[in-house]
Amino acid sequence: MALKSHTKSWIVGIVDNLTLLGLRLGIPLLAVSVLYSLWIILGPRFGQIDKMPTADSAFLLNSVALACKGLIVAGIAVVASLIVRLFWDELVGQSLSVFGVLLYFGTPEALARFVHAQNARTAGVALSVVDAFCTVGAICLIPGLVLVIRDCILRIWRGISVRRVLESRWGDEREREKTKKPKFYGKCWDMAYCRSFVRQVCPAFKAKKPCWRIKVGCYCDEHTILMAMAGQGEDNASYKGILHSLGLDGQSKKPKISAKAKRIRCRRCGIYAEHQRQKYRLLSPMVFPAVIFAIFLFYGEISKYVGTALEKTDQFVNFLSYKSITSSTMASDGHVLTNIAVVWLAIILISYTLRTLEYLIFDLQV
Repeated sequence: MALKSHTKSWIVGIVDNLTLLGLRLGIPLLAVSVLYSLWIILGPRFGQIDKMPTADSAFLLNSVALACKGLIVAGIAVVASLIVRLFWDELVGQSLSVFGVLLYFGTPEALARFVHAQNARTAGVALSVVDAFCTVGAICLIPGLVLVIRDCILRIWRGISVRRVLESRWGDEREREKTKKPKFYGKCWDMAYCRSFVRQVCPAFKAKKPCWRIKVGCYCDEHTILMAMAGQGEDNASYKGILHSLGLDGQSKKPKISAKAKRIRCRRCGIYAEHQRQKYRLLSPMVFPAVIFAIFLFYGEISKYVGTALEKTDQFVNFLSYKSITSSTMASDGHVLTNIAVVWLAIILISYTLRTLEYLIFDLQV
């Protein structure tokens, strides 16, 4: 049973108000939790926890635990609200994935440079803060990667679809496409745009070069289409008069058009837009093996940097936990975490490469 318009509007309004409330409450809570947690473990009172009265140290420890819980809850609220409100915005997935990687992998190494735990109690406080930051990083990273993968799929789908060029057509190309088998990467006369009566006088077809090469064709040059529409009445005096008045009989010179003006005409042409769509359909699948091959070539360097970061993170976490280096946790899973980092890097590279390719082909029309 389909929902009524009033019910849909009511649901949309409720969701909008809830997500707006989540941002209004979550962002301040997130900022306060982050600042308070960092102020505690980086401030002068961090090393004086054991010297404080029992009530004061208990209050401090409880406040840090509360700040860590607030950090996680605020992170969930902000991430969920952003995803719901800006679900189709590509910047959300990219920002969340990058921010999540920085928090998850970078927090332990960054805090290791500044946090100096002196005993088990201070180490426990620092470890709880590190765990909270890493948890928020995972909360950002997982949905961020899902959104980035979705954006990659949608970007390819939009690039190879024909919606980009529908508005530039004359009107019946869609019907003629059903009866004509299109080529994967054809010339202008191989497309559904080319009509037989225009082809007979088309300079591109006569030269056997696509119209975007010689910058002359039925969609951009009025002389070509007028010649085709005038018919083949060479012996008709009226026909000759029409050609002469239009400057199409060879006696009148056609106006010269600069190369820049011709390029602008091509960019506005539906045929060239279709050509660019075919080009994108040909090049976009090559992005995946190209990125994977690049990752394979530089896998050693990537593993080296990730392994160094994991080793430093392990040392810091073991120090805070008062464990020996041999009881490391992240280093033992270094291969898995390295592969996770490589997968994240590959997804981000594919996303930005597709975005660059789309910009070059459809915006700059290279």
